[in-house]
Amino acid sequence: MNAPQTIDIDRVVDAQKIGRFITINLVVWLFLAAATDGYDLFVLGYAAPELVHVWHLNRAALGPVFAASSVGMLFGAPFFGYLGDKIGRKTAMIVSMLCYGLLTLATVLVGNLEQLTILRFVTGLFLAGIYPNALALQAEYAPNKVRATMVILVCVGLNLGSSWPGLVSAYMLPHFGWGVLFFVGGLAPMLIATCMIWTIPESVKYLVTQPQRRAELAKLLQRLSPGLTVAPNVTYVGTPNDTAPASSPRKLFEGKLGPITGLFWFMVVANVMTIFFLNNWMPTLFVAEGVAPKSAALATALFNLGGVVGALILALLLDRIGLIALSLLFVIACPAIALIGAFGIPVQLLILTIFVSGLCAHALQAGIPSISAVIYPTNIRSKGVGWVAAIGRLGAIAGPLIGGVLVGWHWPLRAFFVAPVVPMALGAVAAYVLMRLAAERFRGRRDESSDGSVPLGVVAQPHA
Repeated sequence: MNAPQTIDIDRVVDAQKIGRFITINLVVWLFLAAATDGYDLFVLGYAAPELVHVWHLNRAALGPVFAASSVGMLFGAPFFGYLGDKIGRKTAMIVSMLCYGLLTLATVLVGNLEQLTILRFVTGLFLAGIYPNALALQAEYAPNKVRATMVILVCVGLNLGSSWPGLVSAYMLPHFGWGVLFFVGGLAPMLIATCMIWTIPESVKYLVTQPQRRAELAKLLQRLSPGLTVAPNVTYVGTPNDTAPASSPRKLFEGKLGPITGLFWFMVVANVMTIFFLNNWMPTLFVAEGVAPKSAALATALFNLGGVVGALILALLLDRIGLIALSLLFVIACPAIALIGAFGIPVQLLILTIFVSGLCAHALQAGIPSISAVIYPTNIRSKGVGWVAAIGRLGAIAGPLIGGVLVGWHWPLRAFFVAPVVPMALGAVAAYVLMRLAAERFRGRRDESSDGSVPLGVVAQPHA
């Protein structure tokens, strides 16, 4: 009598060949989903200069409305991370995208700052469902040897999407008004989510827990490993599910993960605070300094486009020099950001500083959660990434609010852009300490895949 078949999900995923299933069905669609997320995160900053004029606002009053969606995301990120573990990453993402798309479309109808603040808060609750689940889904389907790279490619979508409001603002806002920014931002995620219903798979690790969907799981495994025959009485093995309460980050602080989690949280707050500080206030302050609105929008878009290049560079650096790359990006960002406020410098140098600032900051925004998606064990991966995203919202809330306070205090432009250098410098120190701790945690650990290589993305030291 033949023994019952046993399939190790992790080994099937790690042994697959990179092909159409990964590069098209997952990377492309998750890239687009992340791009809609990036668009909505910063769209308000591009609408703000016209809102100041149309609604006769004091610029300092924009701080709370800039922060409103981030407050919503602070609550939404852990919930949707949990929801992804319970109903599936794909389902959680699609629900999130359809809901926040409708809410973003509704933003066109608001008539005052109070309505806009409330709607942005509610939008943020649903906006939080994309990033942690997209990263977790990609991490669960990517082979271990290229996992960090694949996850970062999805993060590039977030950075690219962050620049799109600048292009819409520069070329469409003068003809259609500020509402066109939210019309585009609401329609895009609804269309992409509808396509994703048929184009991307559900998480294999989630399907293992759903006996009624075993036929779907068998088909997915056969796509990952052509030629694999799945018997009716198959037993699946893999990493057990996390049983800690959904709202509890307790598992993230067990053993040596504790200080690593603390450093992840500190770095993401410092970096996200800087990104939201700059992205939300640059268009408004540049216009106030006499820069044409179109030029101000394109300059801020350049900040976000720099992140696309930065994320791709980081994907290469992590494989070659390890986690020291994070610390280097923090260090390089400091002088570049400080120079943005130096309007007396040549235009070419100003453009370069804006681009380099975005390259470093947005590469870090992609790299920090991507590395966490690799370092955290599979059973708490979605929770770990979800909490990194949630804690990052503290920085997203603080950045615009601090900017509003500095604008209210009438800080000169040069001093305004020196302020975010402080958290970035502290982030560089935290990244270096993380490198040392990760080196200790993973020293001597070998990949569980068949080739026995060291896991990509968790190599904390340069290759020997």
